[in-house]
Amino acid sequence: MTKEQTAFVQILFDYLNGRKTEEMTDLDWNIMLKYARSHQVTGIIYTQVKKRISHDVVNIFRRETLDAFCHYSIREELCGIIQNAFTEKGIPYFIIKGPAVAELYPDPSLRVMGDIDIVVHAKDRELCHEIMLEKGFTSFSKYEGREWQYFKNNIEFELHDRLVYQETINEKGQDLFFNDCWKYVQSGQLDWSFHLLFLIFHLRKHLMNSGAGFRHFMDLAVVARKGNIDWDWMAKNLETTGMLKFGKKCFGLIDCWFGIHTLIAEKVNPEFYDMATAKTFEDGIFGFDNSENDDSDVINMIRKKNNAILGKVQIALGQVFPSGRILKTTKTYSYLERFPFLLPFAWIHRGARCVIGKKNKVFLNSIEKTFITNDIVNKREEIYQKWGL
Repeated sequence: MTKEQTAFVQILFDYLNGRKTEEMTDLDWNIMLKYARSHQVTGIIYTQVKKRISHDVVNIFRRETLDAFCHYSIREELCGIIQNAFTEKGIPYFIIKGPAVAELYPDPSLRVMGDIDIVVHAKDRELCHEIMLEKGFTSFSKYEGREWQYFKNNIEFELHDRLVYQETINEKGQDLFFNDCWKYVQSGQLDWSFHLLFLIFHLRKHLMNSGAGFRHFMDLAVVARKGNIDWDWMAKNLETTGMLKFGKKCFGLIDCWFGIHTLIAEKVNPEFYDMATAKTFEDGIFGFDNSENDDSDVINMIRKKNNAILGKVQIALGQVFPSGRILKTTKTYSYLERFPFLLPFAWIHRGARCVIGKKNKVFLNSIEKTFITNDIVNKREEIYQKWGL
């Protein structure tokens, strides 16, 4: 690792362990700012070492930390409005990931997030939708089989009727296991052992798709330390969901990076540590900073096919003639929700838009991308195996 990377990980280690960070010299704070933004921990870095940040960027760190405080205040107010409204109507719900995990951080306001995920029963989701509109939220998407998105004061809320949706990377039985989540809910709170298991599954999804950053692993670390985890149950159900090897790798990394020990961590060898650390830095919070992840969706689909060549042809045809399930999640073709028999028309509609809107180059590139070389697929497969995937 570079000296900036070593310092960055050390600061996160100190923050999670309530330690004062020792003096650090000769750091390029523009690089540190880039890492902090990329992994959405600017406020954490600032509060931990604000007196040592160089003058040319310290105001940026300060401003973005204040933004995090403001975002937290608004988020808490809106969450309170929704929770009170659902409770008044007798609607069972629980909050997953961000806001729930943030409460375990040393300072919850510094655990920033892109959206707030609320899970309700399928039979209650329409009533919840009406409540969201009544409370002044704007509905952005409302498609069966996916999350429903809402916005207010630049904060996104997602209303779910399940934890796991249909994904190429899902293994057999994972959706059934995680969608049977309500038996792990008591008094509106999801059991922390189940929650941690889901966070590992969620990290796996991001890692296999666009990538994952240090904040994902920090979430695992704080829940592992403060969540009163049943580690026998965890080991058993990591194996049940096909994630035992991956889970051991993840816990091994949070031990190395943050000094948070768990009973099922795998000892991380230097080669894997260097590879995983480098990839995590390159990926950023959701992997968008790493162009090598651009082909992940195609690679994941090819891996599911018995014959790679036929698989590529099928995927290319899917780009030309996408399923109604995929098309109807785009607002332009939302009419397929009510009129699924119009799918052939939607294909023509989409093709015409590509030509008229001069998007044919993007369209052709999406088809060309499906014929990815075997070397790239094999390289990604090698990385997955190192991660225990």
